[in-house]
Amino acid sequence: MMTAMGSGAFRGRVHLPFLGLAFFLGTFGGLALAASLPLTALWRGEIATSWVEHAQVHGHLQAIGFVGLFIVGVAYRMLPAFAGRPLPHPALVVPSFWLLALGVVGRAAGQPVSGSPWGAAVFVASAWAELAGVGRCAATVLGVAVPAVRSGRAPYWPFLAAGTVWFVVQAALGALWITALVREGGTVIPVARNAPLLFLQFFGVHLMFILGVGLRAFPTFFAAGPLPASAVQRAFRATQLGTACVLAGGIARAYGLEALWPIESLGFVLLGGGLIRATWFTGWWREPSRIRTASRPSAYLLQPAMAWLVLAGALLVGLSLVRGAGGEPVRTNELDAIRHIVGVGVVLSTIVGMAQMILPEFAGERLLGRQAAWRGMAFGIALVVATALRAGARLFAPWLPPAVVWWSMSLAGVLALLVIGSLGYYFVRGVRSHHLVLEAAARPSAGRAGPPS
Repeated sequence: MMTAMGSGAFRGRVHLPFLGLAFFLGTFGGLALAASLPLTALWRGEIATSWVEHAQVHGHLQAIGFVGLFIVGVAYRMLPAFAGRPLPHPALVVPSFWLLALGVVGRAAGQPVSGSPWGAAVFVASAWAELAGVGRCAATVLGVAVPAVRSGRAPYWPFLAAGTVWFVVQAALGALWITALVREGGTVIPVARNAPLLFLQFFGVHLMFILGVGLRAFPTFFAAGPLPASAVQRAFRATQLGTACVLAGGIARAYGLEALWPIESLGFVLLGGGLIRATWFTGWWREPSRIRTASRPSAYLLQPAMAWLVLAGALLVGLSLVRGAGGEPVRTNELDAIRHIVGVGVVLSTIVGMAQMILPEFAGERLLGRQAAWRGMAFGIALVVATALRAGARLFAPWLPPAVVWWSMSLAGVLALLVIGSLGYYFVRGVRSHHLVLEAAARPSAGRAGPPS
């Protein structure tokens, strides 16, 4: 399959290895740990070093192993259509897959045993392999995005370009800090260093790609009208300045400069405001009237996703101002809650909704009459509940019994696991049914049940 990426027979299916591995790692790695780790902590009654190692593996499997690979695969497939030109540097596509795969799998295997010499070597090598894979991905994606940004044709391209740049930055920081950690004999990335990495992955990479795709597609879906270019650009600048401030403040705190936390808080205010403003232009609160009836149930996942994004932005602004007025930064449990509002409520909901609308494997299901209307609604409800449980457990942790917090987190993980596992099953079924789709598409009546326009 990988050797056929450049062939005419495989053209348009370059995303398959990336998404296939993403579903596997997300279901059997990241989300399985999300469901089991809280119960392990509840059962043991303590958080040991090994638990923290596995918690960091969970975060990385989700942020890079699932969402990261998913974004890269979809970008390789969709960006040429967005830009009206083929992918540059196609020879980098296959190496980027293998390097990212080795990096993510090596991190999951190496960190829990990084106290041994071979485990430490795998841990370090995985970080640098991942950086090499991200670099190759960035060269390809920026080869499409940068000319589009320079042309000024559409205001969503800067979000896609920025997400790619932050993808490289977080990978470089991770490689440097993991190398330093192993040299010092450590196995757990310190919280002060892990926090900037998680921030960049969730806000710098995931949200920028979601906003880039969302600002291109959602105004059409929800009949919101053309984008006001200058206003979108101002929102973009606010998000990027905010991201840079949060990163600068976070790195300063990682090196013991605690007094610079106001820079980080200022960044949260700018970022939160920019996110709210950018989300406004999607028109998410409108009826998805421009989407075909068969695809509309999946579109209903996009509305709660954008509502969660508005809430995340409001919490970033509000908590930064409230805590700052009291002379302290935003608290760790509050940032964790916001991250999971973004990770589950925004990112997973958008992936589940958009995948079923735009990927040919799911469009083929509609063509064959397999995609039941209840699925989109069920997935949406499950992810809304999972987001509320996971984020609420951490946001209100100071006032809740520990058992309630752990059980809520575990149940949220189970719900997300069921959704992503089911979506992965339908994806594999769609890949295996590709020949049936081609046969159905050749029949004169097939056009009436095609993908959304």
